[in-house]
Amino acid sequence: MFANLWRRSDPSVLIVSAEPPDPALDGALLRQVDVRLLTSFPAEGLAIARRERPKLIIEDLPEPAGEALQLCRDLRSDPATRSIPLILVISAEGHAAASELRPEALLERPLGRDDLFRAVRRFLPLPERRGRRLLTNLRFAFRVGGEQFQAFSRDISSSGAFLKTDRIPPLGTAVELCFHLPGSWAEVRCQGVVRNTSRGDGHAGYVNGIGLEFRDLGECEREQLEAFVERQLRRGRG
Repeated sequence: MFANLWRRSDPSVLIVSAEPPDPALDGALLRQVDVRLLTSFPAEGLAIARRERPKLIIEDLPEPAGEALQLCRDLRSDPATRSIPLILVISAEGHAAASELRPEALLERPLGRDDLFRAVRRFLPLPERRGRRLLTNLRFAFRVGGEQFQAFSRDISSSGAFLKTDRIPPLGTAVELCFHLPGSWAEVRCQGVVRNTSRGDGHAGYVNGIGLEFRDLGECEREQLEAFVERQLRRGRG
């Protein structure tokens, strides 16, 4: 769908993966219409990189990495590709082997969207979030490990929300979410993943809470959420 919007002059990113890439890669890059996205299996990666000369290469390494690491060595040794920035995504167990290749960035799973964006934005101009962020106080019910809690949001966008809560699970924790949008009777239910945390510890201007990425928000619910955010932002500008 987005291919028709790309121009040949747009910067390209090559994602190399032996399996379907991490959802955070898709969510972060497929929505950037000014980035030409290329995908490849490891065996084809060098040829595509030499032909297309992408601005950035991201390799999603399997576990064990094995043959996939050979592509990294080939990219570093080939004069046509050695200067292309390389970001590697790998499990904690493979960190040592991957770090020997001295990539520009080494990201561990579970892959956080914010961590990915911080790495990618060193080489490409990407917006901070897919959706615009609205400061709003919505009531959320969320379940972690069989326990249910309630919290109010600090902000929300079409890609996630920050909840003000003292219940702060570890990064990467899966969370079941339920909330209502003003003006709608329907519940929005989806999965979330903890991507960042905040502990105010009594400091002014800081609150305890968790930043969540929505993972399986339905298309209809996402459109409703985007419309709600845009509507409220327009009112704020009026």
